[in-house]
Amino acid sequence: MAVAVAAVAALVSMPAGAESILDKLTLDSVHTGSIRIGRATVPLPEGEWIVTALNEAKNTSNSVLATVTLASFAGEKLSGYITIDLNADMSASGWTPHQFCHRTDVYFIHKDADYGNDQACWGVNHYVFDKTSTYKPTQGKNIQATLAGRGQTMPSTMIYALYRLSDRSNYLTYAVHVNPALSGFADETGKWADSSWHKDLIGASPDKVAYLEAFKAKAAPLYAAMKDGGLYTGRADPAAAAKPAPGGASQTTAAPSVEQRLTTLKDLHDRQVITPAEYEAKRKEILGGL
Repeated sequence: MAVAVAAVAALVSMPAGAESILDKLTLDSVHTGSIRIGRATVPLPEGEWIVTALNEAKNTSNSVLATVTLASFAGEKLSGYITIDLNADMSASGWTPHQFCHRTDVYFIHKDADYGNDQACWGVNHYVFDKTSTYKPTQGKNIQATLAGRGQTMPSTMIYALYRLSDRSNYLTYAVHVNPALSGFADETGKWADSSWHKDLIGASPDKVAYLEAFKAKAAPLYAAMKDGGLYTGRADPAAAAKPAPGGASQTTAAPSVEQRLTTLKDLHDRQVITPAEYEAKRKEILGGL
């Protein structure tokens, strides 16, 4: 999953105002090196990536959010797919923090920032597909339905790298899933916590450890390309949030409401960014704070 560095275009800032992705991107279009999504040009791993779904929706703050799904195939088999989520217009109030940056149960995680609106992290983990997705994009089909249309079934277990970059104005959540079955590993079914890919169990499988380490090494340059591209401009010091703004106003952003947190959580679950078990655990945690 090396990054085609020469072809990588940096994430760029554009003037405020929503720019629809639906009339700029087309289903089944093929992209290499990078892809332009609204106001940003986002780097891609090496290879050809086909757009399989496009989605636009407004959040509870009436900001337009965009999601693009791309897939790559080795012959007729799925070798990997990508989901890219970002804001299509600017925000004045920031974004709900992504829970991935807080996790301690993943194989690997690296954090440069995790201060509310300011997040810069990436990590490697496994995902178990144990239910049929209900995600219905504005255009195209979710990845399970896309594969079904090609006469294929979704791999039960995939390995992914997730990248999260956000500041007060912009956010990017980017996940690259790869299919370990194409490297000779058996496609496992069962519960996420019981998977031999789980960080607490993988030590018993040196070949899987080697696979994840190789995947991590290939995934790291993609994070560097996005982070150094200019999207993330957040604070290096969380204490900066407490400094008063001109006129005495605080720069601290109000915490998202319970409704906003539950809406974001359900969206992550519907798009299979988190597992059903993770969804239920986090939902109980949020409701338990009432």
